[in-house]
Amino acid sequence: MLTNDRAEDAMPFFSVDGKYIYYTRYTDGIGSIFRMNVETYETEDIYSEINVTAYYPIVKGEKVYFAKWYSAENHCDQLMCYDGNGISAMPFNSEKYDCSDPCPIKNDTIIYSVTENGDYDLYYYDDGKTVRLTELCSDKNELGADYYSFKEYEDYLNNRITGDVNDDGEFNIADVVLLQKWLIAVPDTELKNRKAADFYNDDKLDVFDLCLMKREILRYVL
Repeated sequence: MLTNDRAEDAMPFFSVDGKYIYYTRYTDGIGSIFRMNVETYETEDIYSEINVTAYYPIVKGEKVYFAKWYSAENHCDQLMCYDGNGISAMPFNSEKYDCSDPCPIKNDTIIYSVTENGDYDLYYYDDGKTVRLTELCSDKNELGADYYSFKEYEDYLNNRITGDVNDDGEFNIADVVLLQKWLIAVPDTELKNRKAADFYNDDKLDVFDLCLMKREILRYVL
């Protein structure tokens, strides 16, 4: 037994070097992020806020990611990052829906769960861009992104096909036609993988993306 007190201690995660355990300590129903030295059993309060629950610490390298309520009044989950010196909020957080259950992959790439569309869906964040992982989402809640290994996520992200807006595993002229129809609002036109069409990398789809897509398809054909 590592802890033996009146508080509830849960959700442990070892540091990379094995010297510390990060965990959630619940006191009067409110969670805080703590760290324990496994040799001395000394504990340290990493993050706590009055009437705001913080929980689910996940370690990747020198960083610790965890979720916390937006405020005491707003219980939408936000994702935070502790780098050993300070704590910062992830830029994709929203006060209107949950961003929770982080699964850091490499550098600042993170898979996490979001309720923006109602149920929990998997999204990834990388270098300022946020994308819904359409292929991994279903009609159920994708909550707890850490059920895939870091390696599986890396392989998946490396194999995503730019331009494959119909999500059939290929980039071809059918994708160009589909985007063109979507831009001119042809009824019942759906982009199954919107992010794949964002050639301009500005988080919106317009004629500039179509032009770049057409230029890219020529490289495939010629």
